[in-house]
Amino acid sequence: MPQKIMKPITIFGIENLTETFQEENLMEYRVKGLEKGTFYKINKDYMHLLIATDPELQQFIQNQLINHLANISSRYHYSQYALYQKLLLELYRIACDLDLSFENKTIVFPTYISISFLAGYLRAGRNRISEQLEELAQEEILLSRKPITLVTRKLFQKLQENFSSF
Repeated sequence: MPQKIMKPITIFGIENLTETFQEENLMEYRVKGLEKGTFYKINKDYMHLLIATDPELQQFIQNQLINHLANISSRYHYSQYALYQKLLLELYRIACDLDLSFENKTIVFPTYISISFLAGYLRAGRNRISEQLEELAQEEILLSRKPITLVTRKLFQKLQENFSSF
């Protein structure tokens, strides 16, 4: 859609178009130009007319807004989780990111995934992480701390209990 505004060879993209609507008195939108890194100014009324007449641009803005609201909602819900829930979720995500096997009865993490690593990752103290790991051990989800070893079936069961949409 920026190509409809100016020549395709001179436009890189619209900068923060969907994020600038929060500023009430915005008079112009900045458009990045490829030529010598300069910016082109586009009149606000022209941009509104373009948005009103271009269904593709309307859909783009709508999709960006939906994504932005979904991210806000996701961050809010995540911030409300207890440390225990965050630890469960992040251990699962780390296992997925590292492509660890879920086929076996256990998930064995590399040695660098330690209490210190998890404390930094979750922005919590080592003592709090140790307490949560102790709770996982009591529930027979955690088999070993060095290396961290989890029982796959029980981890999934606990994830389903804590996160109904899992």
